[in-house]
Amino acid sequence: FYAQLNRVADAVADYETFLRLHDPQENQGLLDKAERYIALHSATPTDEPTPTETPTATPTLAAGAQRTNPIDGAVYVYVPAGKFIMGADDGDDDEKPVHEVTLDAFWIMQNEVTNQQYQKCIAASACTKPANPDWDAAAFWTQYSQHPVTYVSWDQANAYAQWAGGRLPSEAEWEKAARGPDGNLYPWGNDPPNDELLNFNGNIGNTSEVGRYPQGKSYYGALDMAGNVSEWVADWY
Repeated sequence: FYAQLNRVADAVADYETFLRLHDPQENQGLLDKAERYIALHSATPTDEPTPTETPTATPTLAAGAQRTNPIDGAVYVYVPAGKFIMGADDGDDDEKPVHEVTLDAFWIMQNEVTNQQYQKCIAASACTKPANPDWDAAAFWTQYSQHPVTYVSWDQANAYAQWAGGRLPSEAEWEKAARGPDGNLYPWGNDPPNDELLNFNGNIGNTSEVGRYPQGKSYYGALDMAGNVSEWVADWY
């Protein structure tokens, strides 16, 4: 009862072929039966549904998380987005009044830029020499390679930051990294300074190597945010 019996295999393999090959004069009842047979035997199993991938939550970085810059080898600490208390009512006029500031998340170097790191920038022809008169002296490098670079202008500091793939922090970013979200008086909290927390008041008579005072770290793990040397920021202060 199939139209053109010599093509039944083709018709079974391809239902549309049956529709093309059937004899229009064939008894319609037989055609309907053939159509049901072919539709049944040419049906292909339904593909297994593709499993839906469960979205993986992006890990949230914790305050003080660290990463290393491959350009200069510096360790950076993470400061999450959010509000912090800026200023001091009992400080200088340019610190008043205490106010709340909201910042985006950012990374900041854990330590001050060392002489050795700055020399890498010079070697890459991205920085110029500091005005330090001892810069080329062998004795200076023996003692001060891991001390913070000094005698650099804002432009030199900015050039270094760009060479390292970043930028200078804003004054607000620097203050948040130093004082934490609650406006601590000092990086380590509100206890008065002492010789275990920072290099200050000429207590060692010179600069100190970076990271020498881990007890003086800030809420976010930044070191030397008080004492040792002054630090440049992007904006005027």
